[in-house]
Amino acid sequence: MQLHTCDACCLLFSRQEKNLNKTNLFRFQKQVKNMSVAILDKAKELGLELSKSKEFSNVREAEMTMMQDLEAQSIINEFQAKQQTLQTMQAQGLPLSEQQQREMGEFQKRMFDNPLISSFFKAQESFEHILDQVNKIISESIGFGQGCGCEDECQPGHDCGCEGCS
Repeated sequence: MQLHTCDACCLLFSRQEKNLNKTNLFRFQKQVKNMSVAILDKAKELGLELSKSKEFSNVREAEMTMMQDLEAQSIINEFQAKQQTLQTMQAQGLPLSEQQQREMGEFQKRMFDNPLISSFFKAQESFEHILDQVNKIISESIGFGQGCGCEDECQPGHDCGCEGCS
């Protein structure tokens, strides 16, 4: 039987707690809490570093530029209103007509045709790529996920040793 990382940790903590007497149990719980605080401190540090990244700056700059443009604001507001209406209909179990689906497609096209909105989405996508890479690294570091983490670079000659690069 293969244990997942989380199961293994729970099993380890469970066994350790059984072996501890009551005075040591408090000390053990405090150590776990201190580990959690350290992890949260690292997360905050990572968040601050991400906020200093060029990708994050690009998102904020593109968002400000987009929101200062009256045409872009109008397109976004229209899209959100239409989206809200259609979501309400769907929540009530009403199917969307072909015309309503077409209208949503037209609104989306208008959004992507606007250079400021499109620029914002591209900047956001770039930042999300960084977040995806961070999540992948964390997942692999704790034993979740498979592969080497270089899926974007995988190619013959990359030479990290994974199956994708070999």
